[in-house]
Order: sequence, then structure tokens, then C-alpha cells
Amino acid sequence: MFARYCCISLILAALCAGQARAAGPSAIAQYIEAVMTADVPLLRNLLDEGFVYIDVDGRVMNKRTFLKSIEWGSIEVDRLHLEDVVARRYGTTTVATGSLYFVGRTDGMPISSPKQRFSIVAEEGSEKHVLLFQATPLRIKSTEPARQPSDMKVPPAPKKK
Repeated sequence: MFARYCCISLILAALCAGQARAAGPSAIAQYIEAVMTADVPLLRNLLDEGFVYIDVDGRVMNKRTFLKSIEWGSIEVDRLHLEDVVARRYGTTTVATGSLYFVGRTDGMPISSPKQRFSIVAEEGSEKHVLLFQATPLRIKSTEPARQPSDMKVPPAPKKK
């Protein structure tokens, strides 16, 4: 449990760097903390109505489904490690990208993710809203040579009748 909160503190510090203290934590930092602590009421207020969550397996969830999965414990995060986090502001929109690795449970089954890239998009105007979370798995380089188009079998075109 201690490691979980130390990790949250480091994440929050990294994502809030450069922001005015009076503005409080960014929507992205709040989102990460809320997911780590399963804070459904905070997520309900923080997520935009059009929020989209895309996991590493390509599953897409809207706000309602994502909140239910957190509320019911379908998604539980025990450890989350972020690296190479870069947050950029474009007007009132913040885009954070980086690498992550997490350990947790999905539907009660223990899981650990391979290293993956993530993107989080948030609106940081007078009201803060997270618009998108997307994770993309990083593939480990294969030692096999890349296949050439001549190696690939292409099915024949269907015959016209």
C-alpha cells in the first residue's frame, strides 16, 4: 500500500510540474490518482461525458462502462509505474504521453501489463475534464528477420461471374 501512494506522489509531482500552485493538480494527475484509489465520485465529476477509454487489448469503454468497471472492481490497479512522461499544453488542452507498466486485477484475475505507451487528453479550462485514455502495447523486437512482401501469401482475387 505504501508503494502505491509513493508512486501516486511521484506521478502527481511529474504531471503538476510547471503548473501554478494556485491552479491545483492537473486533470491528468487527478485522473491517475482517482483510478489508483478507485475514487468513483471524483472520476464521475472529472471525466467528460464523451470520455473514451481504450485499453491495451483494444477494448473501448465509454464513461458509464468505465465507471462501472472501477466501481464493481472489474479494474483494480495495485501498482503503476510511469516513465518518460511528457505533458504538453495546447491552449486549454493538455496531452500527456509516456510509458507505463501496471500490476492489478481484471475481473478478479491477477494481471500485469507488458510495457505500453499511453496517452491522456484533458481539458484544463475553468472546469477540468479528462477526454481520453489510450494504452498501446510495446512490442519486443523479434530476432527474426522482417518478412518481405514476396514471403507473404496473398489470397487470389475472387473470380468475376
